[in-house]
Amino acid sequence: MQLSHFIKNAAGISKFIEKIISATEIFGSRKNSYIYQKLFEFLKTLNYVSDKKQILVVGDDIERDYNMPRQAGLQALLLSKEKVVPESIRSLKDLISFFK
Repeated sequence: MQLSHFIKNAAGISKFIEKIISATEIFGSRKNSYIYQKLFEFLKTLNYVSDKKQILVVGDDIERDYNMPRQAGLQALLLSKEKVVPESIRSLKDLISFFK
């Protein structure tokens, strides 16, 4: 089973998500926020998005999954047991409240 299929179904959020894409799988290492600019340009070329705010990055690494995407102008949520930043969630199921 693909990770994207698992995430969408396990969290019960499939009706809110159009695509799940791993920037690391497509572009390699996330050493700086430039990878998120490349992701936006890639998705824009495919006509998936027209604005950076249409992309939501969710992850558990505060620097790579939260700070760097926000520096690139994308939305980001930090997956964390503790509320380290205002835009944090405890589990993928919490994404449902974000989309409402």
